[in-house]
Amino acid sequence: MFDNYKALIAAIKKAKKEPKPLSLEEISKLNHFQVRNVASNSVHIDTIAERINDKLCTTEGMEPIIILRNYKGADSMLDGNHRYRAALKSCATKYPVIYVEKEIHDEYSDLQLREYALILNKIDEEPSLQINKEDVRKFLNAYWNEHKNFDNVKVSLRRMGLTDSMANTRIRETKRLIDQNAILQSYGPDTVWNNWSDPAMLERKNQEIEKRKDQADKIFVVSSANFTYDHILPMLLDQMPKSLLILLHHPNAYAEQQWKAKWRERHELYMDKLCEMLNITKSWETLPKHSISKL
Repeated sequence: MFDNYKALIAAIKKAKKEPKPLSLEEISKLNHFQVRNVASNSVHIDTIAERINDKLCTTEGMEPIIILRNYKGADSMLDGNHRYRAALKSCATKYPVIYVEKEIHDEYSDLQLREYALILNKIDEEPSLQINKEDVRKFLNAYWNEHKNFDNVKVSLRRMGLTDSMANTRIRETKRLIDQNAILQSYGPDTVWNNWSDPAMLERKNQEIEKRKDQADKIFVVSSANFTYDHILPMLLDQMPKSLLILLHHPNAYAEQQWKAKWRERHELYMDKLCEMLNITKSWETLPKHSISKL
């Protein structure tokens, strides 16, 4: 498969022996030899960024970005867009690069270079099943049930391939769920938290909206964990309702705590001022935060 690319492969292999650190500002000026027409893999980018942060911002020793020197008049990135974007999200200021000189890449057509760029990012013939967040959460719950603390759990998480940042995030999320479960137990057995953002809750959410349809000209449903003005402001300006009901819901106990402690006073003030300027009567309600599981 690689016979047609022997010279290119040899040049890249040789260049990898002495990669050169290049500032992210300089990398940003490169042309991109684009071979994908889909969005970047944000999870992959975040994982690389976390690994850089865990290494105290150094990118030394990481897989270099491959640059075609003077390709059609400008240096162009053949491979490494995810690594570059990850570096931007991290605390790094430089990233290692290697160059394929013009006399090498001139031997290949545009199509051949595109093919090779895709080969560099090929799908494994026997892809492994990687652990996901839910797998880690279940493990952490089991660990907590056995130890009643997370004092030494990061050793296990590192063995699973998680970075320190990823491990800290998963532990923090699990602690919040443990606290939430303690709250739910106080309401009685089989009590569950209502996540109204879940598509499975759509029918119930529509029923809650229907019950309140006579209370206001417009009902706006919003999560306390994602209270932004990107949707509500255009809606109010376009439709100019005489009355507005803000139907708030808390996706979890932590979101409710943060809303009460940090966000409620601010957003209520902003909405008071906004609705006053637009001469809109406003009211708030909160969707039920828990219910009894029917499973």
